[in-house]
Amino acid sequence: MYLYRWENIILELPFEKQDFSECEISKETMTEHLKQENPNTMIYLRGFEAPCHLSKAIIAYNPHLVDWKHHESIGQFSDALDPQIGFPQGGQQEEDQPSALVNVSWIEKRMAREGLSVSAQSFFETLRACLESSALQEPKSVNLLGLGDVGLTLAIGLKLLGQGTIKKIGLYDINPKQRRRMMIELSQIIVNPEIEVVEIEASDLFSGDAFIFCASKYVPAVGEKVDDVRMMQLASNASLIKGYAQMAREQQYKGLFCVVSDPVDLLCRAVFDYSNQDQNAAFDFKGLLPDQIIGFGLGVMHGRAAYYGGEEYSREGRVFGPHGKDLVVANSIEHYNEERSLSLTEKVITANLEVRDLGYKPYIAPAISSGAYSIINMLKGQWHYSAQFLGGQFWGNYHRRSPWVIYESHTFNQALMTRMENAYERLGQIWETFGA
Repeated sequence: MYLYRWENIILELPFEKQDFSECEISKETMTEHLKQENPNTMIYLRGFEAPCHLSKAIIAYNPHLVDWKHHESIGQFSDALDPQIGFPQGGQQEEDQPSALVNVSWIEKRMAREGLSVSAQSFFETLRACLESSALQEPKSVNLLGLGDVGLTLAIGLKLLGQGTIKKIGLYDINPKQRRRMMIELSQIIVNPEIEVVEIEASDLFSGDAFIFCASKYVPAVGEKVDDVRMMQLASNASLIKGYAQMAREQQYKGLFCVVSDPVDLLCRAVFDYSNQDQNAAFDFKGLLPDQIIGFGLGVMHGRAAYYGGEEYSREGRVFGPHGKDLVVANSIEHYNEERSLSLTEKVITANLEVRDLGYKPYIAPAISSGAYSIINMLKGQWHYSAQFLGGQFWGNYHRRSPWVIYESHTFNQALMTRMENAYERLGQIWETFGA
């Protein structure tokens, strides 16, 4: 594969050709050139209402929110999309073709700001090697940190749902009795006996294909009134996750760092920043790559939207963005209605309060829907909800990894696009405020 820059995009093509890389070449000229050079190539340019279906070229935008109609995602799309709900039909997308690399420009700018000189080509090659190495082995070995309410429920879900995907579950908790108890209990579940469950030490957390962070310093007690639980958790949990981000850096971890603790999207950014700082807190980009870090909090919001939104949402709806008050729920992608979507969004955001009012902590649905179910689907390369790195923030949406991130393609209603843009901007503002 070869990388080429053209205006605000970076092209990855399976052949070496540079005479179309000059900025003065028009979109039409370049498109025609690619058609002649390789008829199996697809190119998707900013401003186009739909992809030019040339089929296999892989292209990356400058990742600054330039086209929310397509999640700023470009890459291989199939003509076999269901026109009603936008799902690719089974077997239509080719498994050996990676999706768009959407974050190269952001990485380059950050490196330049820190005085580092690493080319886009070098970054791309490092990322490719890392992601492909993490995808080679099937089934996977996963290690889980934190066996509180969410962690132990998630571990149960992995054992029950992980057939053919997970071969070993490593359990760690600061309470040795708790991890011993959970190892014994899970090993005695008769379902999927081929999945080995073991106790591990802290030093072994990054020995598997995926590391799952479920630890938390603060969870509001039942009856405690808080405006935004996620933001109260950010400071305490960011300090907690910092040590594990640095441990991943020290061990040159090449697997996936999965964040389940709240606030997942902001903690993912914390992991990225902390892992790429040296002992003097200087950013050196020698830690985790952004595509190694995934936040799992959106699955339960999808589940809640389906619960409250009924058949319409289950058939055509989507959720986007952070797992919190800036969540964006769309009643339907094809027939978007602002009033119904805003009403549904409010119900989804406050759904946890309904369980708390009954005197219970709402952890079961998050542990399964956002945690076990979504993580397993991610490891399988299937469509799921999670937060992936997009232009500096970890943005939640519906996608799959193969091992590259492949997004859905939609033409969004303008009102829905505006909601997503605003949520994305607020997410960045929150991080900048916290980082300051």
